[in-house]
Amino acid sequence: MPIDDGHWAELQETWRQEGDHDAGVYATYVRMTELLAPNFGRAVQTVAAAPEGGVVVHCFAGKDRTGLTCAMLLRTVGVSIEDIADDYTLSEDNIRPLIDPWADAAPDDEERALRLRIGSSPRQVMVDTLTELERRHGDIAGYLREAGAGPQTLDRLRARLLG
Repeated sequence: MPIDDGHWAELQETWRQEGDHDAGVYATYVRMTELLAPNFGRAVQTVAAAPEGGVVVHCFAGKDRTGLTCAMLLRTVGVSIEDIADDYTLSEDNIRPLIDPWADAAPDDEERALRLRIGSSPRQVMVDTLTELERRHGDIAGYLREAGAGPQTLDRLRARLLG
């Protein structure tokens, strides 16, 4: 799921927000779901329409765009927000070998802190992000419908993931 149309600069600025670490990650995720809604819709359509077998969902580190996409897929088929957040939290340790060298190569302390923030997976952030999406859209399926994944797509998705 590419970040295009100048969204990367805006998202990086959101990542850089002053204040609480988790608040910066949360603000970025909420903004990401707003800016990239059509991309999330296409990702779900792609999974729903994929041939039988496994499907790989990935991005740079596999926890932000990928994590949100997978969280939406799981939530659409009824997995609890708590279970999704527990799984998401594991990402931080799993991607440490990728994030640590990237953070260590930062040109200054501010950039290093940003890279470590980007590499974090605060459990409560996923809980709050999914809760906010459901508050705004009724449920994750509502968000995905607004993002371009029609009812038939969501039915195919459920059949694929639960079948």
